Amino acid sequence: MKLTIHRNHSTSLYTMGMLRINQEKRCVQTVENTLTMLPPGAYGVHLSSASDHSRRIVITLPENATSPPKTGRPPILARFHPDGSYRTARKLQAICLGELLIPGALKKGVEVYTRLFDRLEKAEKRHEPITLFISERGMKKGKPIRHWGGDE
Repeated sequence: MKLTIHRNHSTSLYTMGMLRINQEKRCVQTVENTLTMLPPGAYGVHLSSASDHSRRIVITLPENATSPPKTGRPPILARFHPDGSYRTARKLQAICLGELLIPGALKKGVEVYTRLFDRLEKAEKRHEPITLFISERGMKKGKPIRHWGGDE
């Protein structure tokens, strides 16, 4: 299975992109912390469960790569608990998924994540390798939008 994130807009706070699965036309919005995001490239993906029953999609770094700056741990695609709550402990290291609400913010993350996790789980049961490709081709730089007002 091939997951592709095409990053299309970056600010000093967040980077937005689109996730495609096997080049499908339907895609999912992504938001990442600009300071801790992975460099463009190819990464392995595997599924994991934690003791609190949350289900994680873990991104495996290549053997010669180092963890993203400021984290020291491999990133994850946003992790949700079975009760639907979002665990923020690793939020700064996560690639968050969902439908676009406003620039830099997503909605319906649990539903999108659950559908993706189920698809990946089926691929793992078929012993199909899962690869994540990250591209920044054509990415535009900008300033973050201040949603709640305030001084620049």
